[in-house]
Amino acid sequence: MSAALKLDEAELAALQRLARQRNAGARQDLFTQMGELALGPAGQLAPTVKHLLDEILLTLVSEVETKIRAELAARMAGRKDVPEGLLRHLACDDIEVARPLLLNSEALREEDLIAVIRAGETAHRETIAARRNIPATVCSALIEAQEPSVDLALVQNLSAHPGAAVLAVLAARSEGNEALRRPLLLREDLPGEAAQAMFWWVSAALRRNILERFPMTEKLLDETLGSIAADEAAHRRRLPPPRGSSVNELLKSLRAGEMSVFMQNFSALLQTTRATAKKILQDSGGEALAIAARAIGANRTEFTSLVLLTDYKRFGRARPTGHLEHVAHVYDLIGRDQAQLTVQYWDRQSRPQAA
Repeated sequence: MSAALKLDEAELAALQRLARQRNAGARQDLFTQMGELALGPAGQLAPTVKHLLDEILLTLVSEVETKIRAELAARMAGRKDVPEGLLRHLACDDIEVARPLLLNSEALREEDLIAVIRAGETAHRETIAARRNIPATVCSALIEAQEPSVDLALVQNLSAHPGAAVLAVLAARSEGNEALRRPLLLREDLPGEAAQAMFWWVSAALRRNILERFPMTEKLLDETLGSIAADEAAHRRRLPPPRGSSVNELLKSLRAGEMSVFMQNFSALLQTTRATAKKILQDSGGEALAIAARAIGANRTEFTSLVLLTDYKRFGRARPTGHLEHVAHVYDLIGRDQAQLTVQYWDRQSRPQAA
């Protein structure tokens, strides 16, 4: 064993004397020397000796100053051949000790990281969330505590591999956490379904981002709602407008202030529930109305009238010209097929059975 350690008799005797001493300073010195041994050149220690060193280090670590623990952890972070028990202990230590390990140590396994996530503090989870290439299992554990700062760190980590299920949860949480919205929509791996769900609570600029990067398609509708619901939506889109319903009649009822008739005609033209039609009209951004106007086949003049009249009914006046220009851009951006698919998606998502 002494040959495997490559230590002379004097060094061994010194370690033995330190181990027999009870004062804190001597034991701290022993910890430092044992740490040096444990982090010696690869292959220096026999497996049994490494195991023994690990056990001794674990018995001493609680008596060692934070600075010394942190220095050892920083050295261990760049090594794969480290004492496993000590590694796991230091990974759960105070964050100033644990941080380099949680960020960089390749010796920490998935199960080690998950154990730290569940036993550690918020700072430990934030650090793991910033770690490179964390797998879906670790990402899933990170979001269990529902901590906004951890969620944000994970979303901003573009090297992480959270998977569709975790991203869907984070997209839903973004309704109450504005900081998540932009970084989520910048991710290349964000599923289209999650992006579409965010449409209702993001800013005007991010809504345009969703329409451009995550357009609703037949395939996405099928994946999101299931083939039966998607087939039903496709069938409804092929139906002719209900008798007596037209964009012209819609605008006539709006001008006359016949809101009940207007709502009936609007939902009929959209082929949605009244609840969905109402949600579209009440959306303050106006982008949903622009999409709906495309879906019902309103031309540019009819669309402009629809926006101005609904604004007048809601606010008693038209909104600034810049608002009309913005929603007109959305109207121009989206084709009728995509608009109809989007409206049908909204309608199905708002129904209890789609939950």
